[in-house]
Amino acid sequence: MNQCDTNKDGKISFQEFVTRLRVAADRSYDYKKPVDVNGISVKDFCAALVNTGVLVGNAIPNAVEGTLVSVARDMTQSLTEPNDLLSLITQWHENGKKELAKTPEQLQVDGKFVLKEAGVVDSGAAGFVFMVEGMLKACQGTLAGMDDPNLLKKAKFGEEGEPNLDVDHSVGSKFQFCTEAVIKLKEGMSKDDVTEAFQSEIDNAELGDSYVIVQAPAKEGGQMAKVHIHSNSPVEVFNVALKFSENEKKLEKEKVEDMFAERENTHGKKIDMSNAKFAVLTDGISTPPSQLDLPNFYLIPVTVTPNSTGDPLIIGDYKNDDPLELFMKLRKQPERVFTAAPTPINIQVEMEAALAKWDHLIVPVLGGWASATLRNCNKALAALSPDLQARVTLFDSGWLGSEHGAMITELFRCAALGLSVEESMKKMYHVEKTAYHFFFTCSQSMKALAKAGRVKALGDGSQIEDGQNFIMGLAPPQAYGEKRENPPTSMLKAASWFGLLEQCEAGDENAVKMEDDFFTKLKGNLKEGHMLKDVQISTIGRPDRSHALAAKMKRLLPVEGEISVVDPSNLYAAASVWGESQVLFWLGPPGRDY
Repeated sequence: MNQCDTNKDGKISFQEFVTRLRVAADRSYDYKKPVDVNGISVKDFCAALVNTGVLVGNAIPNAVEGTLVSVARDMTQSLTEPNDLLSLITQWHENGKKELAKTPEQLQVDGKFVLKEAGVVDSGAAGFVFMVEGMLKACQGTLAGMDDPNLLKKAKFGEEGEPNLDVDHSVGSKFQFCTEAVIKLKEGMSKDDVTEAFQSEIDNAELGDSYVIVQAPAKEGGQMAKVHIHSNSPVEVFNVALKFSENEKKLEKEKVEDMFAERENTHGKKIDMSNAKFAVLTDGISTPPSQLDLPNFYLIPVTVTPNSTGDPLIIGDYKNDDPLELFMKLRKQPERVFTAAPTPINIQVEMEAALAKWDHLIVPVLGGWASATLRNCNKALAALSPDLQARVTLFDSGWLGSEHGAMITELFRCAALGLSVEESMKKMYHVEKTAYHFFFTCSQSMKALAKAGRVKALGDGSQIEDGQNFIMGLAPPQAYGEKRENPPTSMLKAASWFGLLEQCEAGDENAVKMEDDFFTKLKGNLKEGHMLKDVQISTIGRPDRSHALAAKMKRLLPVEGEISVVDPSNLYAAASVWGESQVLFWLGPPGRDY
């Protein structure tokens, strides 16, 4: 697969192919319903494949040539009536190889043959052809050993270590966000009406590419349509979709994924920790996802648990507990989400694993005033042998997140430079003195927080009107450059978590003005020569909003370096709602001389 480009079209196109194959074979949309394996002949299967190619072509208007869509479509069109299943799959596979070989001469991005220039074929198409090849080998009986479970275990590199693969992963769309919308269609509307509107925006306003739409009956009656498109403006995508929605204010589902960030996270430059003298054991609440894969990062398994399932989800375990799935579930059906600290034995296991590989372990812990994590970390430390305890630096950061994350980021920066534990801790506390956070929140979450008594300035929340917007957190000149003591010595860290900074009346224009005024005030409160440093922004379910906020901050404020847009951890499911943003930074003069 190293000779294939990287794109995101494959998943939606493959799903579309399978769906259309079921339709062509007169199968039910109910995937849980048993399928009669004796109910289709090889001849019927061949006809279903041919029809599927036609149906896929119809479902994806203006399909981009040289992609999975065109290859899956065209490799079925010259199939002839087979004598048996082996001859059918052989034809299908041979057709696929021929169509795949054409992709470098077909796919153009901004007038350039990007696959040809990179010396690759389309990755989604290649994966599809590989799948058919697997079918062929199964028919030929050449998949010996597939019943051996050890064959499917994760491969490991030999003693020589991981090979150095210098592959250009820059091939891709000029559109950044993979955007999906599920619409409960108004009566009398169909996917053709939706497509006409989207195609007009694509043709006239370059709304996006990789457009796909499917329609199916809704469980509660009526029709549903699912739209997929790659776009730089998900807001406009949703605005078009809402025109056809039975509920004119809310789509059944909206989903935005940052494809550029996904490529960077997978193939981008990694932080070199070859000089690191210590490891870090901490939670995943405000730790950027890029740091979670570092060799000297170890995770304290703090969890969130949705009331409906009772299944604990580890904060920071993005691979197994994707926050986006939880956020989408809560957007559709809000419910209580509980947080829980890990047990001492959970933490002890991580401590021992880290100390088996590293000379020293730094353990920044969530504020003891609000979480039992500190208590259990101390118990885990006490269970270690005296010689291991001497190699651990454990401390209460006093924060629940945000500023806690700035401290962690600084520790990893110091580790990469090969600084000692003492030097790193000193620099970390320097950063903490000017670290700040703020949340952009809406009336829905503020009503809940106020009702729970967490925002004293808003009473019980009964005066909050629907559609209002708020800015919460800590901002200068509060505690600017001062040592921040932990509760109960100072209640700054507790009070500032939900500290009310600004609020405005309902309406998008009011929200924009509130943001602009807040940033203007923030700039005026900066010390001479100070800049915002290590800025990190996350937004629940909407990375496009994070990028828009980042652009505004770069325009209105002095910012050092690039702003990091990251996925929020699933902790925010307990305190935030869809579309709310979180911002973290610290202040100082340019450079790292401190």
